Amino acid sequence: MKKILSVVYVSSILVCGIFLLGSSTGRTGRTLKTSTQGCSCHGSSSNANVSVVITGPEVMYAGETAQYTLTITRSTQTGAGLDIAVRQGALNPVSPNIHLSNGELTHNENIAMSNGTMSVQFNYTAPPAASIDTIWSTGNATNSNALTSGDEWNWSVSKRVVIVSPLKLNLTGIIEGFWNGSTMVSDTVKTFLHNSSSPYARVDSGKIMLNTSGTGLVNFPNAAGGSYYIDIEHRNALRTWSGMPQSFTPGVTTSYDFTPAASQAYGSNMIYSMGKYVFYSGDPNHDETIDLSDIVLIFNDATVFTTGYTDTDINGDDFIDLTDITITFNNASNFVSVISP
Repeated sequence: MKKILSVVYVSSILVCGIFLLGSSTGRTGRTLKTSTQGCSCHGSSSNANVSVVITGPEVMYAGETAQYTLTITRSTQTGAGLDIAVRQGALNPVSPNIHLSNGELTHNENIAMSNGTMSVQFNYTAPPAASIDTIWSTGNATNSNALTSGDEWNWSVSKRVVIVSPLKLNLTGIIEGFWNGSTMVSDTVKTFLHNSSSPYARVDSGKIMLNTSGTGLVNFPNAAGGSYYIDIEHRNALRTWSGMPQSFTPGVTTSYDFTPAASQAYGSNMIYSMGKYVFYSGDPNHDETIDLSDIVLIFNDATVFTTGYTDTDINGDDFIDLTDITITFNNASNFVSVISP
């Protein structure tokens, strides 16, 4: 019996010795995803004094990538090791002292703590469809003596990530004053979805940067699939609605281009300019009518040589002058105002 026990004892030493040698560059399969033992060779059980915390977004779009942080804290220790695993998404290292192995993240070597704490950053890419994902981690707090004795470890609280599949809109629209016939000054717009029936309540919104072609991708994380009017707002262009409600399906990108015809806007409320139908410019006071009050605002800024990113910069050149007044005056002369359902 003593002989058998001795063999078992020696075997356990060898196993932990092998583990130690193999773990100098990290081990995988040690999280709650696949293990109930954790870093057992660094301590027979988890130690609540070791804090292992994953921080990062709790809600993400399907297919989106975001950065997360793993922090291990134990005031009496000087080094750390780790294993990070995920249920469905994909992991990639950001910090140079960790690497990907078997789809999981682990340390390159014992990571030095500073005042009893250590943090690493990593990227998580969400799966391509709506779901609930989990990120697990196990952290090892070491005394940095290259032996397993005296080390401590713990599980992290599992990080729950809700993956949403937003409605997506590939939007194309041109702002009159920002358009030179070939490119547009890139700028932000707010995009709203409205119910297709009275009272046409707003359901969701997104803010994007339209590029020099007037195109941008909008995500609507809160709206369910259905049929919606598209409503565009800009810092000095006239608010413009889509000609008809558009159908949206989760996970599928809907495309809408305002520029090929006036009828793409509700009430055909756009102006033709250099080959495109564009949103009227000249409503810096956002009262949904281009009139004398807008001209006065622009004139006042022009007389004091206002520059920069302002609502009265109607042509997007960051300088308020006669050009901005002229664009607005022409539209005011035509009594232009918002037309909506």
